[in-house]
Amino acid sequence: MITDFLTQDEREKGVRLLLWHALFNGLGYGFLAETIIYLLALQFNPSNTQLGFISSAIHIAGLVLLFVPRLTNGMNLRKLFFSAWMFRGAVSSFYILLLFTRGQTAVVLILGVYALFCISRIVGASMAEPVQQMVASTETRGRFIAQIFISNQSARLVSQLISYLLTSIAIMSELNSLLVLIGLGVVTNTISALYLRRIPYREKSQYQKGSNLYRVLLRTVKNREQLLVIFIRCFSLSAAVLIGFTTPFLRVVAGYAQNMVFLYSLVGTAGMIVSGLFLRPIVDNVGSKPLLMASFTGQAAIFIIWAGLKDAPLGLFLGLGFFTTFLQASVFQLVARLVYNVIPEEDKISFMSLLNFITAVFSFLAGIAGGLLIDLAAKISLPFGSDYSLTFTAGSIYCAIAFLLVFSLRDQGSLGMRETANIIFSPRNFKTFLDIYTFNLTANPVKRQNILTALNFSPTPQAEQELRQILNNPIAPEKDQILISLYTNPRPRLLGLIIREAENPESAQRSSAIFALGAYPGEKSRNALRGLYQSEDPRVSCAAAKSLARIGNSVHPEELEGRLISVDLPTRAMQDLMVALSVAGEYERFLRSLFQLCPEYRGDYHLQSILALAAALEDYSPRLDLIFARENNRSGGGLSIIIEEARPFKPFFDDLRTIQEDYRNGRHEELRDWCCRVVSDYTLDEHPVALSMKSDPGNPSPSLSLGRLYFTFQLMNLLRRPGK
Repeated sequence: MITDFLTQDEREKGVRLLLWHALFNGLGYGFLAETIIYLLALQFNPSNTQLGFISSAIHIAGLVLLFVPRLTNGMNLRKLFFSAWMFRGAVSSFYILLLFTRGQTAVVLILGVYALFCISRIVGASMAEPVQQMVASTETRGRFIAQIFISNQSARLVSQLISYLLTSIAIMSELNSLLVLIGLGVVTNTISALYLRRIPYREKSQYQKGSNLYRVLLRTVKNREQLLVIFIRCFSLSAAVLIGFTTPFLRVVAGYAQNMVFLYSLVGTAGMIVSGLFLRPIVDNVGSKPLLMASFTGQAAIFIIWAGLKDAPLGLFLGLGFFTTFLQASVFQLVARLVYNVIPEEDKISFMSLLNFITAVFSFLAGIAGGLLIDLAAKISLPFGSDYSLTFTAGSIYCAIAFLLVFSLRDQGSLGMRETANIIFSPRNFKTFLDIYTFNLTANPVKRQNILTALNFSPTPQAEQELRQILNNPIAPEKDQILISLYTNPRPRLLGLIIREAENPESAQRSSAIFALGAYPGEKSRNALRGLYQSEDPRVSCAAAKSLARIGNSVHPEELEGRLISVDLPTRAMQDLMVALSVAGEYERFLRSLFQLCPEYRGDYHLQSILALAAALEDYSPRLDLIFARENNRSGGGLSIIIEEARPFKPFFDDLRTIQEDYRNGRHEELRDWCCRVVSDYTLDEHPVALSMKSDPGNPSPSLSLGRLYFTFQLMNLLRRPGK
């Protein structure tokens, strides 16, 4: 039986539809609210108190939510959301009556229509947050909020650009151009509502008898975190109401034309988009608290700057507008994330109604107070700034109060201020956050590998946290790469996860984990490796022996040598024992049996791997593995490299043609005898490699012949007597 909760497919569909809704809603809102309504009202000389009402009306409308839970009981939340959005578009069409009204009658009409617009919007918004909470998972909620915000503000940017262009062209009066823009808003708002209608959502508004706002308030007062979040939202929205006064400030005090006001709004919308882009990769990892504290601090400073201004170049106002809206948008998104986290599972509508009701009261008081402060400043003739200075100063006070409330909040999972500053103000650390965000979004394997390489060497705690998450994933394809990197770039705090992987016999990355333990000298890793050395699986025990040697606690060399020469081990296990003996300074123990470790039946891969590793451990040049690679690519290619390097030595120079002919004709026994004779002639018989070569019964293999010639050259090279 299907519950009210959505399936994964339904949630994904809901996210897509909400993003489309946000896009067209951004266009509609840009044409129907705030800037246009201010400019519309200023056509008819409103009072400062009336301007204050416009600034706070979008929030004052929350007063009607006192009745919403009871009136909407049993109704589908998505249908309510859709109906509210359709109504707010329809009521906006009544602005056309402004063509037939003048003076205060027109102002009252504007205020009345805008109030109805705001009421329908706030009713819809109270449904929006539960709907968004249902379709977004807890882990991605911050990112989802940012995506919605970016989509909405990007569209709003387009609406501001259209508004600027239309009002810049003198083909109609200011009033008529504003009414045309409102008409565009009605159309785009209706389209956004139609997307809401298709969202899969089964939950209904539930009103339980006695579950009115008063009772919900009593429950909320007892919940410290919910109460703090409510007041944080109240003061943040009060500050936002006062930010709204920057629009009439530009028109009335600074004296800019309305197309320049739209340009200011356009730049401000760009600031909002940048805010969303900035927060999207980091908010879910950093948390709301430190970012809110920083945002409120910046917002308070911006208000002080506005309070001291009266006239300035347009460029300064545009720059100030960008940062003002950037911070305002950051606060909006971060507070929204806090609200989502405290919405109760039951009685969601009542809680959201309470939240919006309280914020409506605060916003109303802030808007009216902002207008009255303008009148007060005009009466007392401030010696600085403008008539709006007291209003903007009040905004900085609201931000300071909100800062203190956030400081008192316990936001689980948030980083501290110092950690957050270390991320935001460090290009390297911020790049790590962007890398993690991209890594979790992209499916491109090349890009994921490149990002993972960067994370492996990043010293940030966030990089380590991401590595920890991958190591805890049972099937993550990147685990091998991470474990190997933890050897070259040790992270002691991840040692427990490495040991867990190494001790797990079912792990596909067990060998890489054992290898990584070779970089962690300490009792924990030593005890783990000692236990692994006792394994019956030679791959495990030999890998453990190698790592033990690397942390300075090698197994007895004679025991390792005995295992190396007496047991038919896998190639990788033999290589691990060779490395263990080399690290312990006992390299002679594998060199004197080197060619005996390569019997004919083991094949060329085994032979080349053993001989090439021995040469690498002795740091011989040129590298034997590259010589074998050239030979495997083209017959005779490896031999030509050896001849080129060994030609300065007389035996190779004198017998060059014979060596080439014997190799080409497969006379490998003759080549073995030649190598043994050369090391005897130059009294190199006692070298471990020479002893191994002379006791080798012979193997008709081109690879083995190359190995013999290579090591003969290296033995002669030790004498440093070219030309003898």
